[in-house]
Amino acid sequence: MNTVFPEYLLDLNLYKRYISLDQSRAKVLDPKWEKSKTLAIQWRYYHKMSWVLLVYQILKIFYLSRVNYKKFLQVIKNLPPEIQQKYSGSRIHASNDNSSSELLLLRWVKAYYESINPGLPRNAITFSKDFSDSS
Repeated sequence: MNTVFPEYLLDLNLYKRYISLDQSRAKVLDPKWEKSKTLAIQWRYYHKMSWVLLVYQILKIFYLSRVNYKKFLQVIKNLPPEIQQKYSGSRIHASNDNSSSELLLLRWVKAYYESINPGLPRNAITFSKDFSDSS
């Protein structure tokens, strides 16, 4: 999580103290920075976004830890046998972009999409790109 900086998780008063102790930031700040409203507005925005991203990552890790190959095989038992054979053939290894749990979810989407729309194959590779059209 390279978008969350720990200083934005602090309370505003602790954040101000952190800034005042940081020599590199002290040179850049306006001499009247403690009375400025822009610092509080900026901190409020980054504070909320940092906490939202942190909670999102915790939930993502929690839910993805429950997705595994054994459960995937149990879920696709409802599909026609030819689709079961096609998608249960080999295990999934993690890539650089997605974890193995995320790849299993994508495989699950492909399998169910193919069972619902047999004539329209769709290759779901990423969550952001392939689900951007909401179909």
